[in-house]
Amino acid sequence: MLLVSNPGSLLVFDIGANPISPALVTTITGTPPTGLQPLFFGNFRVVGKRLYAFDGTQGVVQAFNFDRVAANFSPLGSFTITGITSFFFSGLAVTPDGALLYANLDQDDSVAVIDTTQLVASSPTSLITKIHVGLTPSAVVISPGKALVAGLAITKTAVPTTVTQGTTVTFTMAVTNSGPSSSTGVTVTDVLPAGLTFVSATPSQGTCTGTTTVTCNLGTLANGANTSVTLTATATALGSITNTAAVTENEKNSTPANANASATITVTGAAA
Repeated sequence: MLLVSNPGSLLVFDIGANPISPALVTTITGTPPTGLQPLFFGNFRVVGKRLYAFDGTQGVVQAFNFDRVAANFSPLGSFTITGITSFFFSGLAVTPDGALLYANLDQDDSVAVIDTTQLVASSPTSLITKIHVGLTPSAVVISPGKALVAGLAITKTAVPTTVTQGTTVTFTMAVTNSGPSSSTGVTVTDVLPAGLTFVSATPSQGTCTGTTTVTCNLGTLANGANTSVTLTATATALGSITNTAAVTENEKNSTPANANASATITVTGAAA
């Protein structure tokens, strides 16, 4: 697909069949907010199945569907950055995961940071902040150009699973990275439930802190690598107790359902 800016719209061409003389697929028209002039999208970016377009002279950012297979190019949401905007057609960038949008405001010496989820909903709180760079920004580039993806997963076991009240149980959390990227800033968090009292936490790499909420900073885990945390606690209450741990990373987790794990124990009274 080829996108060409046109006063009031973006023209979408199919360059697959005939790149020399591409066929016009559709015209995406921006809707100016009340009181503004027709939009001119001097900057636009496509991330996944979303198109983000920016009229810097009026501070208007709009989001559209951009599904080439379903031919869906319908408008989604809009946000107007108030105050001084841009005299020139300044830069626009979107994070690889499509979560944040950065728009240059050259007359304000700043870069606007916009939450794209809020933008799609046309929320008045779409603007997160303005980064005042102290210079007139003319371009903005996000690197790397592709989202780093790492399939981080955690499992949890308890030994023993039937515990006498007043004795200890040992939980083992095993963390693995199925890649393709390395996982950085790997952190395991275990909030001990009522009925468990912290004794110790030992990671195979990194450090653990805390006694009620145990946080283990494990550093970097390469593609295919694994690590573990052993946590010991005293069972103080009778009955069934479930202990859950979560693992997070700086990268995009391709298997988020695997980022939490639980183990359940049964606590019994001491034999008479």
